[in-house]
Amino acid sequence: GVVCHGSHNNLSPLLNNLDHVMEYNYTVGNKVILCHFLLPEERGSKDKYLFAAESFNKIAATLKHNGFDFAYHNHDFEFREVFDGKCGMDLIVENTDPHLVGLELHIGQLAQFDLDPVAYIKKLGRRVQLLHVHAFSGKDNAPFDSIPALKAARELDVPWAILENVYPIPIDFARVKQDVASIRDAAKGL
Repeated sequence: GVVCHGSHNNLSPLLNNLDHVMEYNYTVGNKVILCHFLLPEERGSKDKYLFAAESFNKIAATLKHNGFDFAYHNHDFEFREVFDGKCGMDLIVENTDPHLVGLELHIGQLAQFDLDPVAYIKKLGRRVQLLHVHAFSGKDNAPFDSIPALKAARELDVPWAILENVYPIPIDFARVKQDVASIRDAAKGL
């Protein structure tokens, strides 16, 4: 009964071996292919972010032609690295085709940059294809209330929210089960 709804890939295999990436994803029945990270040598300047955005457009066009969707998964560095007043995330969003390049938005990273996850989700709109959630914010490891962001994503028909135990802490599975039930109850009203 396991369903794959996304596979994470570095930029290099997407650029240099996309046929293999597609073959693998056909095999596992996955339709959403993601670039999950830009290596340090693939970022750090405006030109590198613009190259990544141009690459995402080309990769996404090929994937769409072959029945796949493409998305980029952010971390914190896209907001930390700023060039000419624009952060890396802005450069990616503004220079990719919104009809081709979606986003797996990691909402836990937004708090450390004083960005409101609900407002950011609404700003990105239907480009958000997946929501990446964890129980603590990246700012100070404070508990993170993800329910408002999940509701905002639900209003945009985002089909999946991925819960990750980002920090090396034991998982209280009883609490996770309770939180999932609360999220499901909150989503029923939408």
